[in-house]
Amino acid sequence: MTPAATKAYRGVSRVQADRYVEWITDLCVRDKGAGSALRRGLRRTPDQAVTMHRYVARWTESLGPDEWAHYTVAALIAAQPRKMRKSPAVDGEDEIPAGDTGESAEPWRPNLGATLAGLGGSSDRVDTVERRLHLLVRQGVPGMQRHLPGVIRLLASAQIAPDWGVLLWDLSRWHTDRNRVARRWLKDYYRDRFREEPATEPPGE
Repeated sequence: MTPAATKAYRGVSRVQADRYVEWITDLCVRDKGAGSALRRGLRRTPDQAVTMHRYVARWTESLGPDEWAHYTVAALIAAQPRKMRKSPAVDGEDEIPAGDTGESAEPWRPNLGATLAGLGGSSDRVDTVERRLHLLVRQGVPGMQRHLPGVIRLLASAQIAPDWGVLLWDLSRWHTDRNRVARRWLKDYYRDRFREEPATEPPGE
């Protein structure tokens, strides 16, 4: 991929991300050997994840530097217990403003920040989740590959699955639009985490 093409690349579409996630999820159910091959790619770069190429390469031919997102999400899905591989059903008709996503408005679906906000528990656990999220959004791709599995494991411990399609959609933009993706994760985390608390008046009001 040329520098000009890399600059113009805006990540996969929601439809492409959902199709990929559905295919990987079904593959893990149908073929235990494929699931094992995908799991062995956890925390590895595409160059290192040699057992994954047979299944993932066909989806990443034109993705350039963002192919890592497909490898990472496939490995994460394969590493989950079967019941945690499916993205949760999403209720509600809220829409994402087109200006915030680069695509037309569509029904709102939870990103990683919003999903992490659903982790309750003790104050220590809440502090741990918040620290993990802040650490995660500061990472480049190598750091994301190291730290994301631990965050997903926190969700799995509470029987919560992320929306894998949204996660792939966001990670496919990490090279080109990390600040915007990170901002959405943080804003949605705090919005949902403190939704039930009364709003305070801004200073000077």
